[in-house]
Amino acid sequence: MALQFSNNGLEINTLRDLFQMLSDGYKGIYGQDIDLDQESPDGQRVAIEAQARADIEAALQWLYSQMDPDFNTGDMQQIIAKLHGLFLRPGSRSQRDLKVTTDRPLLLYSGYKIRDQANQVWVIRQDVTVPAGVTSVTFFAQNFGKVTGLVTDTFTQLTPEPGVVSIISDSAVVVGRDEETPEEFRQRRNRSLENPATGSTGAVFAKVAQLTGVIDLNIGENDTKIDDQTTGIPANSIWLVVEGGAISEIVEVMVKQKGGGTGTKGSITGRYTETLIRPDGTSFLIAHELQFDRPIYKPLHIRLNARRKIQSEPIDIDTLKKSLASRTMHIGESVDANEFYENGYGIGRVNFVLTNLQISSNGVDYTDAELSPGFQGKFTLTVENIDVNEVVQ
Repeated sequence: MALQFSNNGLEINTLRDLFQMLSDGYKGIYGQDIDLDQESPDGQRVAIEAQARADIEAALQWLYSQMDPDFNTGDMQQIIAKLHGLFLRPGSRSQRDLKVTTDRPLLLYSGYKIRDQANQVWVIRQDVTVPAGVTSVTFFAQNFGKVTGLVTDTFTQLTPEPGVVSIISDSAVVVGRDEETPEEFRQRRNRSLENPATGSTGAVFAKVAQLTGVIDLNIGENDTKIDDQTTGIPANSIWLVVEGGAISEIVEVMVKQKGGGTGTKGSITGRYTETLIRPDGTSFLIAHELQFDRPIYKPLHIRLNARRKIQSEPIDIDTLKKSLASRTMHIGESVDANEFYENGYGIGRVNFVLTNLQISSNGVDYTDAELSPGFQGKFTLTVENIDVNEVVQ
């Protein structure tokens, strides 16, 4: 049969079908008595032609299947993804926001380097203009991957810059990540289809979420004329909390996406200068200074009972703890104690019954209800903060 489209996609012929179709065609031309056995020259020629056609049809079927962004793989995944303006995220560098104190206005050029006491090199990826005084500047690790650091780190300039008085750290390092896998990229592409927004606040969220290095974020809006006593957002303002991402890139998105006259809240201050062209061809500069925040991490504690189903069969406590700790939590997201039962029963072998699961934000006061980290907070959970009481009955 000829190539045809069906509900299953592009249907192709098998090698056997192609060989038979060619054999019938040649016999119709040259007569039924031609020798097409596999040992004969004519038979081998027909087999070669059938194989060539089978390869071409298989290639066409593969190409057709790769047009679907939900199923394509390899290079074709990246080729089709370009139509969406997306690309596979490479491994990222660790980053940290440092307080740079200067005694004069400076331009810290891209490639400006410092070194911490662990001999790890940190660099600026793009030019940053800093006024006299204290300015938050994002530095990136020179090496990709999980480069860590301490809040108490001290730094030495590798690129001497007159006017830099001191560089100090007052926040934790945002650790780099591994290269994005094709499966993770496919999930991100699907999420990107939900990102287009008509509101300016939603647009800020959508654009910042796509920036390199951004892991999580939260945004709130107060469009009233009075301060919001619940969230602390001032009147006619937005509050953006971002985990990861360069300060300069985040502020640039905020400038371009937020509405005019909308205030911002946060302890991180970034600057972005728009360059516009006058009718006579000269440049007109508009300087913007906006604020946002980084998340405040709050350790979460869990305690629960795990009763053996079979008294003689012990429970794998370590695996149970790892499964509980694998739950993903987001900035400003409340957690309910009952939600963790799903993670507890998500391990391979369930030879236990979980009861009396409680959570705490301080390790002292436990509840089986809901806890909130606050708008800026983000719960973190490690196996060290999980207490499992194994019950044998």
